[in-house]
Amino acid sequence: MSIAFWRKEFYPIPVNKKTHKRTWLQCTYHSLKKWLGLSPENLAKHELVRRGKTIYEQNLDTLASARAVTWQFNTKNSLYIDDKSCALCAKNNQTEELNCNRCPLFHIRGKVQCDLSTKTEKLAPYMDWMAIGNAESMIYWLKRTQRFLLKKQGNRRIKSKEYDND
Repeated sequence: MSIAFWRKEFYPIPVNKKTHKRTWLQCTYHSLKKWLGLSPENLAKHELVRRGKTIYEQNLDTLASARAVTWQFNTKNSLYIDDKSCALCAKNNQTEELNCNRCPLFHIRGKVQCDLSTKTEKLAPYMDWMAIGNAESMIYWLKRTQRFLLKKQGNRRIKSKEYDND
């Protein structure tokens, strides 16, 4: 397996300049799909590793270690997991300034950003993944956000191809 297969399964449509035209439900679906792919099981299935906020092919890590060189990440062999790969962030922030005020995940979390902890959390969902590779907290909050948006829109189910429609 490879990052190309992982992208096909969990991140088939990259976040881009058109993302702001998508609905919040479509962006939540896109984010949830990506975070499901970031679980340790799915990364292992695709032979990917995580270092900080980057996922990349396991063989590249071995190759770099064997040659004692620093591997140069690029968009073909890796993916940075940050606001630039998040559909919710891209829709919410159509300028360079990061501001979560319109993001439904922010509101579901009690107006707390995904990289900050609520009063009941030890680690924020994003930081939990950054620190120890735990995607479960983010998946939990994205599912709650999706359920809220589905109720708001009358439980209309979203299809993955729907995100790609212009």
